[in-house]
Amino acid sequence: ASRVAGRCCYSPTFVDQCPADVTGTGELPGCNFATDEDTSGCSADEAACDKCGGSIFCEVNVPTPPTPEPGAAGRCCYAPTFTDSCPATVTGSGELPGCNYATGEDDSGCSASEDACMACKGSIFCPVTTMLAETSAQSRVRKEKSRASRVAGRCCYSPTFVDQCPADVTGTGELPGCNFATDEDTSGCSADEAACDKCGGSIFCEVNVPTPPTPEPGAAGRCCYAPTFTDSCPATVTGSGELPGCNYATGEDDSGCSASEDACMACKGSIFCPVTTMLAETSAQ
Repeated sequence: ASRVAGRCCYSPTFVDQCPADVTGTGELPGCNFATDEDTSGCSADEAACDKCGGSIFCEVNVPTPPTPEPGAAGRCCYAPTFTDSCPATVTGSGELPGCNYATGEDDSGCSASEDACMACKGSIFCPVTTMLAETSAQSRVRKEKSRASRVAGRCCYSPTFVDQCPADVTGTGELPGCNFATDEDTSGCSADEAACDKCGGSIFCEVNVPTPPTPEPGAAGRCCYAPTFTDSCPATVTGSGELPGCNYATGEDDSGCSASEDACMACKGSIFCPVTTMLAETSAQ
């Protein structure tokens, strides 16, 4: 409760100066997620950021969007795609390039209301004009067909990436300077090249690093990264909780990078470190 929420930011995007607006939720190109959403532990505090090779720890200065209140469903839309006018058709479900998901599907809270949209630095709140009348089963089939046919990629932004993509474009997790990859991106900007362009991205980069394999049963461990850990593991590798410079341990790691040594290498980790101690606490403790 006493900690200061912030983000660990990296050069060359941020060297000795923080972004003007440091939000407490969602993505911020060039930085990790904010303290409460960051699974790497790098945004825990200034010391953790330094251990992760960050260039500067930036405190959150933009209020978190308020909890959604019952009201008209809509979408928070952004400049330059939508500045003072809404899309001709504002659907109530699915993606809409340049806007967040609609109220019921939006995890960020930015589409909760006009006030929430403004708190997220949106340019205009657009009420839904048409609901997509499909069942959940129809929606699932549509999404599966769409995923099978589209090329997975990320929308990347200047000044980090102008006319050249990152050397390694992963299909999961964060990549500073870019949105999440197609299947994890809630903004819609990584849907394809056209969507990226509408979101003001500088280049659409296709995924070129295989997604880590599904975890196989084996020794629990953590995938750790340079420059914090290059060819040697931490003195103590805990089996739960955060460990700056490493992913969560096998049973808690959503990325799959800590599944095994092969998975860690696929995630561009520098070393896979077996767990040396389990935190023996009961749920009550």
